[in-house]
Amino acid sequence: KEVIMDEMRKTMMEADAIAIHQDGAKQRHAMLFTLVHKGMLVERGLLGVSFNGGNTAEGIVDSMADVVQVFCTARQGAPENVDAEPSIEWGVAERIVAKVRIFDADAASNEKLAGIKATDIFPNLDERVNGKTHASRRNTSKPWKSDPRIKDVFDFLVDSSDSVVRLIANSGDIKRIFHGHIQKQKDMVVDGEKVWSMIFSKERFDSTAKPTGRVTIWLHALIATAIEVAATRVGEPKQRAVQFL
Repeated sequence: KEVIMDEMRKTMMEADAIAIHQDGAKQRHAMLFTLVHKGMLVERGLLGVSFNGGNTAEGIVDSMADVVQVFCTARQGAPENVDAEPSIEWGVAERIVAKVRIFDADAASNEKLAGIKATDIFPNLDERVNGKTHASRRNTSKPWKSDPRIKDVFDFLVDSSDSVVRLIANSGDIKRIFHGHIQKQKDMVVDGEKVWSMIFSKERFDSTAKPTGRVTIWLHALIATAIEVAATRVGEPKQRAVQFL
């Protein structure tokens, strides 16, 4: 491992410029890099992962500093029978952070602010950009809100906390019922063999589009699932299925 880390540190020090890609969730932060050498040779890799920071901009910056420090620490994870104390190679760290020119993160406000504060770590930072996937997810967010009637239908079927989609998403047993009814729909253009989940993250357009599309394509299976749940379940599942029907 130490040989590999030495080679990675050497590669980064020899780069002409480095872009840092940062993302995090639940106080876990991953940092990837893209670097370019003379002659436009491009290399990519994982700089490190931190579990110590918070979700604030300051916490993200602290996490990035932690990742850089760990990356530039020699003899990490040495066997117990080897007399080798880990030590931070500050000269290496200074050369690497000086080459970082681009900070790439998602469009969340804390990530944007972290990009501004990132000059505390990367003094030569020139550009701060939002990842294309994150930008497109947010730019196309919630188009159904443009029409009140479509929004009402979407909220009822998908988004509300007691929707039939969430009923399926939160129950492994009802997922299996839904999958079984999908298999009974014949002459479908879309193959439903692997269609099980209705789980989605409501703040992401591409994630929300999955259950929305499945409601549209597999509507008959959805109705059949609700009928079976209403007939065989009690309590809240039965009430939500009846409400949907």
